[in-house]
Amino acid sequence: MTRTIRTFRQPDFSSLDKKENFLILTPHRSTARSIGVLPKSLETVAKEIVTGAGYTVASDLTALIIRRAAVMKVVKNQNASAYLSRITTILDTVLRTGVDPNILRASDSANVRQLGEVADKYLEILKDLKMIDRAQTLLCASAQNPQKQKILVYGYFRGRPEEARFIDALAADDSIYFLPIDKAHWFKANRAITENLVAKGWTLDDAGMPQESAGASATEVLLWNEQHSEEKDIRSASGECFKAYEFANREREIRATLAKVKKLVLGGVSQSDVAIVVRRTSEYGPETARIAEEYGMHVDMRFKIPVRDTGFGGLDRKSTRLNSSHANISY
Repeated sequence: MTRTIRTFRQPDFSSLDKKENFLILTPHRSTARSIGVLPKSLETVAKEIVTGAGYTVASDLTALIIRRAAVMKVVKNQNASAYLSRITTILDTVLRTGVDPNILRASDSANVRQLGEVADKYLEILKDLKMIDRAQTLLCASAQNPQKQKILVYGYFRGRPEEARFIDALAADDSIYFLPIDKAHWFKANRAITENLVAKGWTLDDAGMPQESAGASATEVLLWNEQHSEEKDIRSASGECFKAYEFANREREIRATLAKVKKLVLGGVSQSDVAIVVRRTSEYGPETARIAEEYGMHVDMRFKIPVRDTGFGGLDRKSTRLNSSHANISY
């Protein structure tokens, strides 16, 4: 009896007998619908476990209030709301991955030390209230030694260590975890997770599926390389030469660009040193945000769109006041 990781690039659910006694876990309703099962996520199961252990998962509003209280106790000379807005993303990452605030407090950077103090105070308040932040749910559930179940995990294709840790804690014999791996650099995290699980007794199944399948075609779009584009040498008026690429459609253009950006970042280039310039941000923004999330990237986009193009503006198409106004949109 063993637990299996299906590592082929084109995950295929069709060969599995859904009548087998699996608890099938998917990240989204759409994923569950695509394979014909009722939606249930890792997060849902984890929440059930931590609730059963006597913890309360703080609501978004409760977490915001407590975070602000923690900031006000630590940060004396700054606007608490503004500071919290700046650190929210990194604080979520600290909580989600289980970084010890004491490590941050020992940093040479004053900003990192302050973040560690805020995180420590926030966790202290939560502990007194027998609460956890939602970002902590998977790690907290893993620590409860949950009852083993025969699970099938499908749709969590961009693996995260906290997910793998919970899956390992929950999975009984005959469980299956779909986690594609490939030589491409953006599969580095998945490869590391796979190696860690194999060390814990999981086995690999990389048999794959027919390369002529629709899944294989979709994968080739994701695994972009330069053969999908037409490369051209361009010389500017000042004599500088640079390369330009021509793509068949906007989605391929965005995917190729984000793949190059991710390669730069993984190679050591600071994210703040990379800029993506497009013709019209209002056209490229939403699709770029969607694909960036798929690739596990954060792209900061701030631009204006007419209020008439938002849901609110649609309430009054004839209002010249609305039509001439703009709203700031950030992804």
